[in-house]
Formats: sequence, C-alpha cells, structure tokens
Amino acid sequence: MKAKLNIVLSIFILTIISISIISCKKTDDEKPVITLSTPVSEQDYAIGDTIFISGHVSDNEALHELEIRLTKEETGETPFTFTPTVHDLASYHIDTFYIPSDTVHIHYHLKIEAWDHDNNEAELEYTLHWND
Repeated sequence: MKAKLNIVLSIFILTIISISIISCKKTDDEKPVITLSTPVSEQDYAIGDTIFISGHVSDNEALHELEIRLTKEETGETPFTFTPTVHDLASYHIDTFYIPSDTVHIHYHLKIEAWDHDNNEAELEYTLHWND
C-alpha cells in the first residue's frame, strides 16, 4: 500500500514539475513592428524647426513597453524621452513632437524601441541634421 502511494505521489510531483517547466517557455518569437511616417532618416532641419514624430507600433500579441529618445550625437545628452503607456495594447499610434533649443549645427540620433511581453525587441534608428 505504501509503495503504491509513493508511486502515485511521485507521478503527481513529476506532473506538477512538467507543467511548470512547459508554462515557463517563451511562446512568442515575433518582435513588434515599428513604422515611422515622420521624420525620415537623414532629414535636415533649420534652427527653430519642430521635430514631429509620428508613426505606428504594433505586436502580434500585445506590447509591453515603448520608448522614443532623441540624443545629441556630439554630446551624448538626451534632451527628449517619451515613454507612452502601451502595456497590453496590440497597437499604438505615435504622435509627439520636440522643439529643440539648439542654435548651432548639431546631429540628433532618434531611437525608437518597442518590447512585447516575451521580451522580443524592435528598434528603429535615424540620424537628423540641424543646420544653422
């Protein structure tokens, strides 16, 4: 009787462990998709112009996080970061802007990163030129 109980208990424990291992596996291999309408890569701006950032980000299941950053290439300073709430959304329309205060020629690095719940990451990077 005790031997049968040990066998049943062992099978039960192995079943629980197997279910736990299977449920921890990554199920989604598709990264989010980022499309940008504006700006375009290598776009030139004049002093006083506004950088309009618009586009779309989506995922086949659900987004987890989105971050948009503008970094000055010459100094490494990041004067603009935008992290909208996208958690559990299937898609998000990007519509934001930044008005630089620069009065000299400079290059901006625009980076957009999106993650889904399985930590698949998509990124889009552009360089923008500020001319005086």
